Amino acid sequence: MNYDRFIQEAKTKDCDILRDEPLSRHTTFRIGGTADWMVIPHTAQAAGELYTLLEREGLPWFPLGRGSNLLVGDGGYRGVVLKSANKYGRLSFDGEAVEVDAGVSLARLCYSAYQHGLSGLEFAWGIPGSVGGAAYMNAGAYDGEMKDVLSSVTFWEGGGRRPSPGRSAAFPTATATFPTGTASSPGSPSACGRGRRGPSRRRWTTCWAAATPNSPWSSPALAAPSNAPRAAMRPSSSTSAGCGAFRWAGPR
Repeated sequence: MNYDRFIQEAKTKDCDILRDEPLSRHTTFRIGGTADWMVIPHTAQAAGELYTLLEREGLPWFPLGRGSNLLVGDGGYRGVVLKSANKYGRLSFDGEAVEVDAGVSLARLCYSAYQHGLSGLEFAWGIPGSVGGAAYMNAGAYDGEMKDVLSSVTFWEGGGRRPSPGRSAAFPTATATFPTGTASSPGSPSACGRGRRGPSRRRWTTCWAAATPNSPWSSPALAAPSNAPRAAMRPSSSTSAGCGAFRWAGPR
C-alpha cells in the first residue's frame, strides 16, 4: 500500500492533511485513538477526487462526518480517515430549494433555512451530525424525517459526479439506498444507528432539500417544542452518541 504516493497527490488537491490525528477530537463521545492520516476536503469536487485516489491505491479508509453515532477504540484507525464535515461546506438557496454539501451540519442548514424565511426543517433542529449522514440514515424526530424534505442527492461514482433521478431514487423505502463507507474490518470505527455501512463505490457529495415559505420568525417557535425534550435528555454540553441512549435492563 503506497501511502506516500497518495499523500503526495492529495497535496495537489484542495484539502487539509493531518498526520496521527486523535479521533477523540472528531467524535461526539470524545473518544478514540489516532488515525494514521486524516484528509479534510474543502469542496465536493476535492472530496470526489480524493475518493478516486483512495480507491485507485487500494488503501484502507473510513468516511467521517461530524462523528455522532460513532464509537472509536483506543487503537484508533490504521488508514486514511476522509472527513467531510468542516467549515468549508457550501449552501446555496434557490427559492424554496437549497443545495447543501454533505458535510454541512444539520444545525447550520436549519438555521440558514430559518434566516431565509423557510419552514419544514423544524424537526431537525437539535439533531447532531452532517446533512449527508442524516440523509443516509433518514434521520428524523417528532413526526419529521429527512425523506420528507430531501428531493435528490448527488454522489461520486466512476470518477465523476452523478445526480440521482429524484426523490424516489433517494428514498424508495425508509432508509437511503446508497451505502456509505467501506465494509467493517478489525480496528475500524463502529457506527450505531439505523444506517448500515457496506461496500459501495458511491459517495454522497451534495443533497437538495425542499422547504416551504414561512414567517422569518416562525421556525424557532415551531422548533421549540421539539428542542425542549432533546435538551433534557441530551444536554449539548455533555458527551454522547448524539442520539437517545438506553440502559439495558434485561439479564446480564
